[in-house]
Amino acid sequence: MAGERSPALDSAEALSLARRIVDLASDKQASDIVLLDIRGVSLIADYFVISTAGNERQAAAILKDLSEKLLDEFGRKPLHTEGKPDSGWVLLDYGDVIVHVFSPTQRAFYNLEQLWAAATMTEADSIGRPQVFGAGVSLGMLAGILIGSLVTLWLGEAAIDLIHRMLDRLSGKRERVNFELLLQ
Repeated sequence: MAGERSPALDSAEALSLARRIVDLASDKQASDIVLLDIRGVSLIADYFVISTAGNERQAAAILKDLSEKLLDEFGRKPLHTEGKPDSGWVLLDYGDVIVHVFSPTQRAFYNLEQLWAAATMTEADSIGRPQVFGAGVSLGMLAGILIGSLVTLWLGEAAIDLIHRMLDRLSGKRERVNFELLLQ
């Protein structure tokens, strides 16, 4: 039909957007930047960009730069935003690309790279060339994470307890984060 874009073109545009997000986060000194290709394991997006901000101020700078430059360069605003820099985890949903900016503590706790291990992971090395890694994960874990991600995207902070219960069951851990303190 006229006006419709091909899936290949959409995928190329999503990858271009994801790579630009990686570059912008790197320009603001984000660390441990990872680009996950989740097309083969999820319907919620094509890519995740995961990064760590050393402190609240850096997280705010990364988010501000992403918002301004992606609007200017791609004409894109996030469809949805969850969290604040002081909470330790901010999610920006650009539809085909979901951006996660974590504090070091929250990144270690949630370990999205492990939870999404079935995705193809690319991590920029010191000269910007991607390295590709792969791993497997159980179908039950993928289903739980997919449900948790969808609930978080749609319900926001109300879904935190549900995600804790899901993570408890998957990992067998009983550690919990006091989100009320983080969100104040």
